[in-house]
Amino acid sequence: MARRGRWGKEDLIDLVIRLSWEEVIFFVLFISSVQFLFVPILNNPILNKVNAGLKPFGLAVICALLLTLVAKYFISRKSPRVAFEHDTESPFAKTTLSEFLQRPTSWSLKLIQEIEWKRFEDLSAAYYLEKGILAKTTSLGADGGIDIKLYQGDTENATSLVQCKAWNNKQIDAKEIREFRRLLKREKVAKGFYMTSGEFTADAKEMAKANKIILINGEMFLSMLVRLPELSQKKLLELAIAGDYKTPTCFACGVKMVKKVNKRGEFWGCKNYPKCRKTMAVKS
Repeated sequence: MARRGRWGKEDLIDLVIRLSWEEVIFFVLFISSVQFLFVPILNNPILNKVNAGLKPFGLAVICALLLTLVAKYFISRKSPRVAFEHDTESPFAKTTLSEFLQRPTSWSLKLIQEIEWKRFEDLSAAYYLEKGILAKTTSLGADGGIDIKLYQGDTENATSLVQCKAWNNKQIDAKEIREFRRLLKREKVAKGFYMTSGEFTADAKEMAKANKIILINGEMFLSMLVRLPELSQKKLLELAIAGDYKTPTCFACGVKMVKKVNKRGEFWGCKNYPKCRKTMAVKS
């Protein structure tokens, strides 16, 4: 038999954190109206007695809601506002208090490998921007192997192309590098970076070396991040862990996917199903 749910302090705080601006304002006005307007107007002895007993609790709830409103305001102001071409869902989504308190406070390989594919691309682009290089992410859907275009100097044409793969359970092999090499030739761009949160096979490293493609694995990306000035590190960390940074984004719709189960096991499905039928494997 399933255990009956019990509410605790953390559940109540999580509920308050999840409230939207409109919901917070509604509850503040509702409680205030009942305790300080409607009950006094009715002037019922029994209601007045009950109201007097509940007034301290009501005031405490109102204060908590107002503090939540203030916190939401300052968080929204301090959150990094990095805009990317294919953003359709804000990275600063609702999170529970427990999730917020468990967020990483420094860079690590584990964090880089936990980031979902779209956030990994956005983080990579933000890194180049912090280095003073103009970086533009491509639109959702079939990108032809191009995730980020880099521009140096006054040229209107991309000087470098970046391919990003947030692969942890599978290494990037020579086939992926070969396709990227063809892409560079087709786009007539001499320099290419291939970034992954995982690792490359030996064959992939040899092919990249022969074609002057720069490979950046998870460990190298970590070393690049921690060499940035402290302020830049903090800015990128806030971007990386804002909202739900682990649940993958639908590569067609740009919204967070939902975990589903079929006879083959768990998988990620688009929230807009059946309009969108895109799926992704669940990382082990």
